[in-house]
Amino acid sequence: MTKPAAKFRDGRLTATIWKNETTKQDTGEISQFYSVDIVRSYKDANDQWQETPSFTGADLLKVANLSTQAYNYILNLKAESRPDHG
Repeated sequence: MTKPAAKFRDGRLTATIWKNETTKQDTGEISQFYSVDIVRSYKDANDQWQETPSFTGADLLKVANLSTQAYNYILNLKAESRPDHG
């Protein structure tokens, strides 16, 4: 399995950043993009840890903060990969 580019946590919420590549069919050029998964961990009736992409109202500010952290991290990754960065 591919290793995530980064993970951010806030209590039982986790934002995971994934680096992806795609190849343009017409040119064969490889481009990169990032995706983000945000999940909430919980224990089920059998006391086993599970994850869900569903959040309570109380989670929403944490989701917003994790989204902001992920967004800023991705911006920095893109800035560092630019040829004019130096």
